[in-house]
Amino acid sequence: MQKAENNFKSYIDNALILCYYIMEINFKTEYNMRARYIFEHVMTPYLLDRRGGDFVSVLMIQKQSLLYKLCASAYAQEQEKFDKTEVDFGFEAARLDDKTICLTLKMPKTEIPGDCKYVYILADAEPFKTSYYTVEADGEDGLMLCGQNGDVHFTFGKFDDEKKALALMLGVHRDNNKN
Repeated sequence: MQKAENNFKSYIDNALILCYYIMEINFKTEYNMRARYIFEHVMTPYLLDRRGGDFVSVLMIQKQSLLYKLCASAYAQEQEKFDKTEVDFGFEAARLDDKTICLTLKMPKTEIPGDCKYVYILADAEPFKTSYYTVEADGEDGLMLCGQNGDVHFTFGKFDDEKKALALMLGVHRDNNKN
């Protein structure tokens, strides 16, 4: 088990280096992005897109511990103060139907509009396909459901019913991943 954990640590370290190297941009300077935004809207979807099943497997094993490590590394890279603990993050996995699992990533308390309260990753095993959704603070003490496909970020609207939102996400996931 220790060897597997060391491999995962090495995998994450290498993935983070690759993530920052390939992007070749200092997001904070060029786009005035905060480390949290980079973690939630750039790094995590990038790792999901580039590392797919490996990333999902590591996430299912390490859960909020991995989220904490990834977020801390984004803050370190952007030289911002990081005052969160592993307890500020959460992880749940549930099967939505016979093909799709939903990973719900709970993020630390939102501070400004655009911060995520939750990230939902929908994944099908065969063939491996994923979708990435966020529930973000909207600036009016509410939440909005958004999705991300590559570099494209889109908004579905107000998030007030998780069951309806999951049905919408599953429908979009199915439509986007038709063979």
